[in-house]
Amino acid sequence: DAATAKFAEHALDSRSRGVLLRWTLGVCLEALSFYEAAIGLFASCVAEDYGNPVHPYNRGVCQLRAGAFRAACRDFDLAVSWCIGRGLSPPLLLLARRALAGARLPDRQAEVWADFELVRRRMAHPDMSIRAIQRELALDRISSYGQYQRLVEEPQTSEAAHRHWAAGIVAARHMGCSFGAPFGGPDIRAARCGWSPDGGGG
Repeated sequence: DAATAKFAEHALDSRSRGVLLRWTLGVCLEALSFYEAAIGLFASCVAEDYGNPVHPYNRGVCQLRAGAFRAACRDFDLAVSWCIGRGLSPPLLLLARRALAGARLPDRQAEVWADFELVRRRMAHPDMSIRAIQRELALDRISSYGQYQRLVEEPQTSEAAHRHWAAGIVAARHMGCSFGAPFGGPDIRAARCGWSPDGGGG
């Protein structure tokens, strides 16, 4: 009846406000370097707003800054899968941060290469979907990490398809310093990437 519908709407609105409050507090705590507390808040957001990729992304950022690289990779993997599940292309910052987290893990090197290559190609072709980029990679000389390893042993021309050396330099440069600003500028929060706790943006 109408009373039940009104109660359900009020409960949903209250839950949304609670998620927004915890998300905002988590962002503030992360900015103050209280990573463990922020991780707990973002974990509750993941549980309450299941399927929204911004929450595992933010938790992954805290894990990354706290030096928990494998946990950060798990969160970034989850954020990517939830983006794809919603029909969204994973933001470049998400892919880059997942690559930075994986760079410390020997068993993630293939994924690190793939993420940097996806970022490079998305920068060159911003309108291409992830699936279209994957098809392009399948036709390319460097469609696998093994081919990449062989390729780096050979001299390359300036016109070669593989041109993301700068990504490796950036990763190496910033592995020994704060992860708050991995690309040399101020830390970019999810809201600046077009993301919001209500799932908007892309």
